[in-house]
Amino acid sequence: MRIIPADALIAIVLFIGEIKLWLDAADTPPQAQFYPRILLGCAAVLTMVIFFQAMRKARQKSDKPPFVLNRQVAVLTVIIFAHILSIEYLGYLLATIIFGIVAMAYLGMRNKPVLIGVPALVAVALYVLFTNLLFVSLPPGTLLEFLGL
Repeated sequence: MRIIPADALIAIVLFIGEIKLWLDAADTPPQAQFYPRILLGCAAVLTMVIFFQAMRKARQKSDKPPFVLNRQVAVLTVIIFAHILSIEYLGYLLATIIFGIVAMAYLGMRNKPVLIGVPALVAVALYVLFTNLLFVSLPPGTLLEFLGL
């Protein structure tokens, strides 16, 4: 069985994210597009370097190219994308707590106080950090707005 290296998989996910951010930068005023696009271009080049290095290193270890996905990495990637997509609907706080619980449970955490407490504490701490110290507004979520919360 051939397995895609974790570095290569991460590079693919990062590259997709960088393309999305590049396209989102087009929605900003023209004078605000230059710096983010320079950074994203540099990040994309470095991401591709990481990808090709990982593939070359994996090919040196075996004669066949590594293109089978590691199951645990694939599941966690799906969980991360589900978290990103759910933030718009559930809001940052609720989506992050659910993400933390699901990810920790998938990785084998069975202690219920830790399973619930750690994601809740981390999400609340990040929420306070971003809203009160960095003055960044985090999405409240359309579900919570619909429910009037």
